[in-house]
Amino acid sequence: MHGGGSPDGAKLVVRALTPVDQFAEFARNIAGIKEEIPEPEKKKK
Repeated sequence: MHGGGSPDGAKLVVRALTPVDQFAEFARNIAGIKEEIPEPEKKKK
């Protein structure tokens, strides 16, 4: 990253290339969680 401009573009790239689901699976294995945890539902307005 550099000091000029908004970091939003860099954040988008990092989020797009990061295997979050795989990291969550690693964390579940380390914590010993066997059951599937559903994604939280979006709040209704």
